[in-house]
Amino acid sequence: MKPAFSLFYRSVSIAAAAFLVALLAPTTGFSQSDARGKTIIVLDGSGSMWGEVPGGVKIDVAREAVIDLVKNLEPDLEIGLMAYGHRKKGDCEDIELMVAPGKGNRDEILRSVKSIVPKGKTPLCDAVIQAADYLKFEEGKATVILVSDGIETCGKDPCAVGDFLAAKGIDFKCHIVGFDLTEQEKKAIDCLAKKTGGLYFDAKDADGLRESLNAAVDTVVMAETSLILSARNSSGDLLAGVNFEIYADNSSEEPKAKGTGGKYRSTLDPGKYLVTATFGDDKAEGEVILPEGKTTNFELKFEATGLTAKALLAEGSEPIEKGLSWRIFRDPDGEDRRETVAYSYHAQPTFHLAPGKYFLQVRKEESTVEREVTIEDGKGQNVTVVIGSGILVAQAKMSADSPLLERGLSWKLLSPPDAEGDRKRVAYSFESKTHIIAPAGNYLLTVKHGDSYAQKEVELTAGETTEALLTFGAGILKATAVMSENGEVADSKLSWSLWSQPNEEGDRKKVSYSYSKEPEFKVPSGEYLLRLKRGSAEVEENVAVVPGEPTEVKLNLNAGTWTAEAFMAEGSAEPADKGLS
Repeated sequence: MKPAFSLFYRSVSIAAAAFLVALLAPTTGFSQSDARGKTIIVLDGSGSMWGEVPGGVKIDVAREAVIDLVKNLEPDLEIGLMAYGHRKKGDCEDIELMVAPGKGNRDEILRSVKSIVPKGKTPLCDAVIQAADYLKFEEGKATVILVSDGIETCGKDPCAVGDFLAAKGIDFKCHIVGFDLTEQEKKAIDCLAKKTGGLYFDAKDADGLRESLNAAVDTVVMAETSLILSARNSSGDLLAGVNFEIYADNSSEEPKAKGTGGKYRSTLDPGKYLVTATFGDDKAEGEVILPEGKTTNFELKFEATGLTAKALLAEGSEPIEKGLSWRIFRDPDGEDRRETVAYSYHAQPTFHLAPGKYFLQVRKEESTVEREVTIEDGKGQNVTVVIGSGILVAQAKMSADSPLLERGLSWKLLSPPDAEGDRKRVAYSFESKTHIIAPAGNYLLTVKHGDSYAQKEVELTAGETTEALLTFGAGILKATAVMSENGEVADSKLSWSLWSQPNEEGDRKKVSYSYSKEPEFKVPSGEYLLRLKRGSAEVEENVAVVPGEPTEVKLNLNAGTWTAEAFMAEGSAEPADKGLS
């Protein structure tokens, strides 16, 4: 392998290597910046934002927190707004840059944040990636502040995304404000912040969210002394699988910091440091001085071979253009322990690697394929991976003659039964027209709508679309309550329960329940017992539900209400309100 300007073999002395790299780096490898860069706030607009926390409904609390923040921003801070899950239900691509980063856009941000109406899923990983790409995070300083009340629901790994962004970014950080998350949910997403050098903030209520957002923005304007190391080939392509070490001076035995990837960022004290990079069997090193409050970029160069990959659903099909997750693994010394060398979420990525044996893995939704590749010195490769998956499109009806259902569906795709007869969940969806990509094979497709259930055996063929229509043979029971015949409608403190027909022992099973004024029970067609309680009044009635059309029933409680007041003495102005039984 031929050395570039700062490439050295292990046999070269450290002193000589340091001298050459230090001599050349100021003109080709150094850059310093104290610019704040640009920032995008990514706001969760998924359906769960209609939940409540101390201080109000989550989306209302979030809107107010962002509004308060924006009104007090420094005038020269360039900031923008992105949201996800706010336009469509069940759509992992529902991500929108609502306001581009800028200085004079405060009113536009205020208008946009007020217009967010939660609806859909939580593609937080793709949202952060899109925000980073818009900020050109591979070229300069960029910050994303993510506000989320839930974990990723669109199949990506936050930790892997953090590694990917950290390896590619010049000076990129993702700060996360976890809004009303459980401890388990925090662990699922906080590594996205940690991997990029960002911070995780926890918010449980309105005040906590406001404080966390302000703290995240404070980190953007705070002066910081940091060093960003990158390794590239002579064409300027970022390498993968490089090991970096930073030493306080030439005599230090233990590194002050170390990391892996094509790029590594570390916050350090001002001063002089020795940096080293190891790429396969080759090593480069140099000296760098860090001024206080500045971000310094230092670049080391090697020669490397490129591996370009693409994926097909089936042999002979067109390359997949989106929704792919790639990883490169290395199996050190033949051990089972595998080291992740590189990530990518591009359709046809190119990885620049040192010679050796690797494992290339690609994932498309529920399908994962892996193959071994060998990189030879100076020989580029084009690799095509056939995923061997099919596409399942499914919809559901209440009955053969009823229209397609547009909401309230819960789908599961289950594997064939194992030796014990158990099935494993392969995929799930809550879309009205579900779209699942899974390995070719036979599956059991199930769907629920209210208390109604249906299932169907389906077969997926690689590269082909399989359509399925499931019919519940179910109906809808609509119920209302009145206090007396032709009397007023009862609209509060109602307790409904729907019971099955009795079994051989005379026992009934509760099918569904509701506390609504006018409940709608979606259940399989058949006969049921409907019970209603309000206070001490109780009534029940046998009902028959027919498929495909609503059955309406009105229950008469045949009851009245009694209201009483107590006074301490005849003629008292106010009734007694304490200590009464």
